[in-house]
Amino acid sequence: MTVEKDGVPFDTGLRKFGALIGDGAEVGCNSVLNPGSIIGRGAVIYPSVNWRGILPANTIAKNKTQAEVVVRRPREG
Repeated sequence: MTVEKDGVPFDTGLRKFGALIGDGAEVGCNSVLNPGSIIGRGAVIYPSVNWRGILPANTIAKNKTQAEVVVRRPREG
């Protein structure tokens, strides 16, 4: 399994690799940490974020997408 660091793959020597979570880091409910993710000390991942890669120490990852609201049309039938 490889982990990417500064754009360079690093071989962990492991068959499987989950995630590393630093001291004091927080991961919100319904968040997904993809294999090989590294979460730095004191970092925060907001709820429902799908994270891949390295999150530096004392940073926040949050979704920036906005919900789209549309008018619901009645069914024809």
